[in-house]
Amino acid sequence: MVRNQWFRIPAMSMGASYLGFFIWRFLEKNPDFILVTLFLGSLWFVYTVAVFVCKHKEFSDNHRATFLTLNNASLFGFMTWEMFKSSESNFWILGLSIGLILIACAFIASKFLSKHTLTKNAYLVQGLSLATLGLMTTNQSESIKGSILAAETLVLLFSSSRLKSILVRYAAVVVSIASLTFGFISIYNNNGDYFMSSLTITGFLLACGILSAKKIENKNKILLRQFTSYFTGAAILIFTVAVLYQLNNLENSVISSPLYNLLILSSIPIIGCISHYFLRIRELTLLGQIPFAFVAVFSLDFIANQESIFQIISILVLTLCFIHWWKIQGHSILNPDDHNTRLLKIPSIIEACYSVVIVAQIFSWSISTTMDKASNNEVWLWLGPLLAMALMIYSIATKLKYLGALSQLFLGFACLIQIETCLEGHKENPLLALIPMATIMVTLFLIKVGSHKFSSLKEQLKKYLLTVKTCYSILFTLLVILWVLNYCPDEYQSLVSMILTVTCFQVGNKIFTSHKNLAQYLSLSYLVTGFLYLAGELSGNNASILSLVGILGLISFQQVSKSFQKLHSLSYKVQNPIVISTCIAIFAWCTVKSLETPEAYRALANLTLSVASLLISTKSFIVHKKQFYYLSISFLVAGFFHLFGELANKGNEVSIYSLLGILGLMFFQQVSKSSVNSFTKSTVAHNAIIISVSIALFAWCTVKVSDLGAGLRLITWAGLAVIYFLAGIGLKERWYRLIGLLILGVSLLSLVPIIWDMSTTVKIASLFVLGAVFVGLGYIYTRYKDHIKKLL
Repeated sequence: MVRNQWFRIPAMSMGASYLGFFIWRFLEKNPDFILVTLFLGSLWFVYTVAVFVCKHKEFSDNHRATFLTLNNASLFGFMTWEMFKSSESNFWILGLSIGLILIACAFIASKFLSKHTLTKNAYLVQGLSLATLGLMTTNQSESIKGSILAAETLVLLFSSSRLKSILVRYAAVVVSIASLTFGFISIYNNNGDYFMSSLTITGFLLACGILSAKKIENKNKILLRQFTSYFTGAAILIFTVAVLYQLNNLENSVISSPLYNLLILSSIPIIGCISHYFLRIRELTLLGQIPFAFVAVFSLDFIANQESIFQIISILVLTLCFIHWWKIQGHSILNPDDHNTRLLKIPSIIEACYSVVIVAQIFSWSISTTMDKASNNEVWLWLGPLLAMALMIYSIATKLKYLGALSQLFLGFACLIQIETCLEGHKENPLLALIPMATIMVTLFLIKVGSHKFSSLKEQLKKYLLTVKTCYSILFTLLVILWVLNYCPDEYQSLVSMILTVTCFQVGNKIFTSHKNLAQYLSLSYLVTGFLYLAGELSGNNASILSLVGILGLISFQQVSKSFQKLHSLSYKVQNPIVISTCIAIFAWCTVKSLETPEAYRALANLTLSVASLLISTKSFIVHKKQFYYLSISFLVAGFFHLFGELANKGNEVSIYSLLGILGLMFFQQVSKSSVNSFTKSTVAHNAIIISVSIALFAWCTVKVSDLGAGLRLITWAGLAVIYFLAGIGLKERWYRLIGLLILGVSLLSLVPIIWDMSTTVKIASLFVLGAVFVGLGYIYTRYKDHIKKLL
């Protein structure tokens, strides 16, 4: 073999040698175990020397690896067979011994066969596999096996850094998986030392992560390096599982205090943050925050059931410290040369998550201590706004934007409580229900001040703030409407809603300088509810003076704001509904109020209101004159309805007040005609008033003398015709003259039934006289036709 450089000896000679051993072992019934070991060891040693000594060029790396694999497999196979036949229970010694020997061969191969990497790796893989198999088959508990394998993982990883072997590195990963498996089994079986075993495995795997970060992947610039992330994550995983198992089985745990278990689970995030200053392993810092998710979940139940304020505050302070750390130091874990915007958001995302946790913890604490101790949960009407403002002020002072945003959840919860209280009709503590609304107003003011103070805010943030303002304004409007519905007395609801309409219009234009339409629409919502309250009040025939004050105040505000403010064109969408609705409201209020007065005064009251509305429409400061014209006509029509209703019901007992209303309206028509205003120019309006009052006066006089005989009625009509005709000549009103002639004609025609009832002689004479009168009138009209047309 020496002469032929070991190569000429074929592999079959090795097979023949091991076959000779097999024949010998078959013939020898009970050989000594040491003799068998020496026999196989000698054969293995001879052919292992051949692997290292042979330098023949045709003995390639592939052939060499195949040769040594067959040699090692023969040794291990026959030794295993021997141990099973001899009933030896120390199989782990065989696997561990041969594994260590093969690992030593791998080191020797790395020195003497440096160019044959496959040979070295073959020895290494086979040695590690057998060593691991030996460790796994020991008689120790799973806890000890897991710890031993974790230590082997560290040794293998260290060896891979020295040997520059990726194969050994993956072998370390495989062994670490076995270590984790035994660790989980020990936890599942609730072994007495499972917690210490988990800590040991955590320590070794964490050391592997540190070794990988400092020696193996130190030049890799990605955020999460493969091996470092795996070993660090595996260490965190086994530790988290062990502590969670303790939390779920406190009665059988090594540490039975929930607080201490939560603090132990929080130690990984704490270590991750602290280690950044001297280890600079970003994987440990980032992945170390994961266990705090379980801390957050278990802390909610812990806080809800805990009576010790010190322990609760300890959890809250711990969470708050994490928020501040990620706000101040979170950016330092990232690579300064990395400009990936998604990665740059990671510290902010973690800060936001911790902010969510602390808000949830405070919610759990607050709800557990208040919900069962206060009726209707009204304590949240002040507690929610207090927590929201306190956290907002703190977040502004410390620039914790996520905490400030999430703090508004407390205010939102208080608003929900108020909505529930109002809908259920609980009327206790009305002032307490104002606190959420006042807090919303303060928040809107702070947002407005902040927007002006920090004018350099990004456009996206400005849009976000505008959206927040919009949502808060709508919520505020809803709360105010419900507050008025629940707490205000019925007679004040309409007035308060009108006041809120004016206030919202003024304040909203100052808060929403860039979105004034929203303020106008919100003010309209108060207007609608105010009119709904008014409609409900009037439907019960109850028109209070407070409602009238609200209506008049609203229309006064509308006129003043229209006269002195230069509003956008879109504001007409608000102006016109206000004018129309207030005019309708005034008419409805006055109509219902007039029904409360005696029937004799109703016509006079409505006619007076018609005159008043017409007078108001002539004033120069009135902007929407047309609406007041319509209001005046509405009162005029209502007055005539009341008048004719009175005439139909009372007969000749009709009130003198109705006559005063008619005469007053006639007087107003003449006075307004002599003045210079917009109403003077409306000939149609004047003629309509003349005709309507003339008909009303004719009807009033007719009904008044209806029971006194046909003669007196005829005389009354004739006198009324003469008065109208003379008034038309004196006042130069054509319609008075025409109405006088018309009434005179009616008077003459009314003589026909009177004459018809007389005797035949008188009837003939009367008809002759009446005919002579008509002939005379015809002659006069023909003779003075031009003058009469001019007069008429």
